[in-house]
Amino acid sequence: MERTFLRIIIRTLRVTDIPALHKMYNSFSGITKRFFHPGFLGVENINLNWFFVQMALTLSTTSILKRLLLGICPYAVFLPLVAVNEQNNVVAFAFLKVKRRLLCNGFSAMLGIGVRDKYQGKGLGSMLIEAIIDVARREGIQKISSSVLTDNVVAVRLYEKYGFKKVRLIKNGDAWRGHKYDSIEMWLDVSNSGS
Repeated sequence: MERTFLRIIIRTLRVTDIPALHKMYNSFSGITKRFFHPGFLGVENINLNWFFVQMALTLSTTSILKRLLLGICPYAVFLPLVAVNEQNNVVAFAFLKVKRRLLCNGFSAMLGIGVRDKYQGKGLGSMLIEAIIDVARREGIQKISSSVLTDNVVAVRLYEKYGFKKVRLIKNGDAWRGHKYDSIEMWLDVSNSGS
């Protein structure tokens, strides 16, 4: 899968992209990191769990291993996309992290999107959401959740534009650098969203 947008290509993460992915995350401003801090990107969060997630992320870049993991240990599967510019620099990242197996032979997954500061506000988030929803359909993901800080109104509007519904407000639901923030849990039923 590959999409081109304003000289940006959105494609599946390759194992060779992983160092550039960390570099991209390290370049984020403080506010961008406050809005998007999945805990497995950059060098701020290195711990034992970080290494396990790196292994899962790496294994998820290979189709055969991803299929095997979905059958054996689906909770270790990432469905990652990157946006790269003309110089092949990673400028944005989107992922689905499989959370649980559903009774109807599908999965639910958690969504995360991070866009490098200078690329924000140009429609790249919309392209990533469309691409990641396509990935979800192909991979049997039926429900997608996201936790969005209440003051990240741009992200809330973006998710609502693509059919995500606010499910609940979580007081102090997120923490970043010693501060707690309220968040909104949002869900998309992929099977009922547009084609």
